[in-house]
Amino acid sequence: MAYSFSFNSVDMSAYGLRLRTHEEPFEQTTDSIQLLDLAYGLASLRPGKTITADVVIYAADFATLRSYLDSIKSALNQREDCALAIDSITDRYWLARFVSMTKNQNTARAWEGTITFIANDPAAYANSETNNNHTIT
Repeated sequence: MAYSFSFNSVDMSAYGLRLRTHEEPFEQTTDSIQLLDLAYGLASLRPGKTITADVVIYAADFATLRSYLDSIKSALNQREDCALAIDSITDRYWLARFVSMTKNQNTARAWEGTITFIANDPAAYANSETNNNHTIT
């Protein structure tokens, strides 16, 4: 794969999509209870992770570009969490859901924009299993 991503096992580089940058912020929230003269912090939790991909889609002509965009929209239109794997991060993936695809600029042979996903489980999953069998003697 070129510098791109795959979603639900569909390689987006096959549709001319190239990933420029991506953001995967790390957040944690802590609620608190405020009493008259004292506050108590509750357990911290990690909200869903919003993954934003700045992309460009190249094609030979406008008809091919429209075809690529239709294919990408069809692949992203999933109603459940799917594996989101970014080419530059080879050892993990996220279970994510497509949120939006917004256009920044459009020419006859290129589409530039942002694709946003939400990973309700902010942890990444490993691509391979690790065996942790230990023999204690």
